[in-house]
Amino acid sequence: MAIEEQYSDICPNVTADYVKSLIAPNETQLTDEQIEDRINLAGALVLPIYGDLNDCGGTDTFCKILGLVSAHFVAMTERQTKSENIAGEWSTTYGTEFGDGLEGSTYGQMALLLDCSGKLAQADKKLVSVTLWSLGRDDNGDIEYNG
Repeated sequence: MAIEEQYSDICPNVTADYVKSLIAPNETQLTDEQIEDRINLAGALVLPIYGDLNDCGGTDTFCKILGLVSAHFVAMTERQTKSENIAGEWSTTYGTEFGDGLEGSTYGQMALLLDCSGKLAQADKKLVSVTLWSLGRDDNGDIEYNG
């Protein structure tokens, strides 16, 4: 069964229209199809935590998290800016400053707060790989590699 079928059976109301309702009016230029792609991405990220949310709302919480992570992916696709003209003389522009992962938008931050299992935060962490090696000469003067 495809991921889309799995989460859409659980959360049939998480649609492009639902995700747009989470985002401020007129804040996205994405098409419904593009938003559905973000929902599919969100489904792949959050589906593994589905069974771990029984202590904090179960399916209802899972669907809220799915919607919020989808909105996060929409926000990450488009730089959200707002302009304000004050008394015709002053102008100011606000832009979203993105952090790492789900912390990079208010939608992602809300999703992390709703996840009582903490597993969404774990899935959002970057894996780091470190390789240590050394190059030198052994007792005979031959080049030696340790890695």
